[in-house]
Amino acid sequence: MKKLLILTLTLASINSFSHGDHSTPGAIPSAPHGGVLGEVKHSEDHGHKHKHEHKEKKNHANHLEMFFEARVKGEELKLYPLALMNEKEFVAVSLDKLKMEEVEIELPRSKKSMDLKLQAKGDHYVATLPKFRDRRFILEIEFEKDGQDHEVKIQLEKR
Repeated sequence: MKKLLILTLTLASINSFSHGDHSTPGAIPSAPHGGVLGEVKHSEDHGHKHKHEHKEKKNHANHLEMFFEARVKGEELKLYPLALMNEKEFVAVSLDKLKMEEVEIELPRSKKSMDLKLQAKGDHYVATLPKFRDRRFILEIEFEKDGQDHEVKIQLEKR
């Protein structure tokens, strides 16, 4: 009887039956093409040996946060530049606004890296993956947009 009373009091005092809403602040929608999203970081070399991440003010209504969506199917990689509009929907970013500086595949298991050549195709980039045995790899992209340097890393898996 004593154990039942303690259990009842414990369950009644813990807010274990509450249910919050599903509109989590900061949650982003799913990738529109079924790939993996990587958030773009603004980095600028200020004459130092390291790069700084700059966080912009997100208070204004039309803030665009940039992402890249990477999709691997067989040996083909598709890369979509996207902007998150008002934290609700993705819109395509024109390839004309981007200057790709370096695209590299890093293979953490075999500790190798290799350059990747992208070709523009409509609203996205396409590349043929080189032959490698590792299943997982990291796609590292450095590019320029509006005169500022940006970078993104996306961990992917060959299927």
